[in-house]
Amino acid sequence: MDYQELTLSYFLTDILGVNLKSIAVSFIVIGVVLLFLMVNWVVSDALRRYKDTTIAAIWGLTVLLTNVIGFVLYIIWRPVYTMDEEDAYNLYKKYLEYSLQGIKTCYKCSSVLEEDSLFCTNCGAQVAKKCTSCGQVNDYLAKFCKKCGKQFKATKR
Repeated sequence: MDYQELTLSYFLTDILGVNLKSIAVSFIVIGVVLLFLMVNWVVSDALRRYKDTTIAAIWGLTVLLTNVIGFVLYIIWRPVYTMDEEDAYNLYKKYLEYSLQGIKTCYKCSSVLEEDSLFCTNCGAQVAKKCTSCGQVNDYLAKFCKKCGKQFKATKR
């Protein structure tokens, strides 16, 4: 037996009967599929994090051309929060600022409300309820009237 016969190629093809070309093609197909899955995920994630769609396309192209390196760079440099998360945070921050100042705001759209408002004039959400006994305006989630103490029926937002 020659030294050439003891190679890995000889072992796989002649002894085990494995076709090296089919293994190589399988690895290439799996690699291409994984690459396109990475590109798809990066583009969809970038669309949720950036206002400009061009940036998402550039990140997708970067990952397509540089593979894992581009993917790692995107993970490092992408914004921490999506645009929806930032909007929700800003709305909550605005709500807290108004509530600390004693200004009544809508829980849904954060619009400033008049003190005796039962419904939001911007989005129509119910923000308060009137006591049927004394007419006092109470918070929508209140269980008892703050003036006469009458118990309200349970309400859900």
